[in-house]
Amino acid sequence: MKTKSKALKTQRAELAIIISRRCFPKYNEFVKADEIVANVHSLLLDNKDKFLAAFTARVRATLYKVTPDRQSSKRHIISLLRRLSSYYGNVLVSKRRSTVYNGRAISVYEYALLRVN
Repeated sequence: MKTKSKALKTQRAELAIIISRRCFPKYNEFVKADEIVANVHSLLLDNKDKFLAAFTARVRATLYKVTPDRQSSKRHIISLLRRLSSYYGNVLVSKRRSTVYNGRAISVYEYALLRVN
């Protein structure tokens, strides 16, 4: 029983590292939310059953809400990254900027992965 749980724990850690590396090339470097979603959305959709089998129920809850529409899945993907980062001892920091586009103010969100250790 212990070997099975240990194997599952290492599999979770490996999958979390794959997702994190796909989203963030380096620690402490801010990346726009749209770029994060573009990098990881197809990975999550194509391997959804593998991720659902490996992760805990708390992390899985956001995976169920990821749909083929990127824009509607953006908040769920960011939530998944927050849960994964806190689960493995990292912190996901956000930064919001306002930009004017066609005479209207638009918020641009950026995220960075910080290592706590």
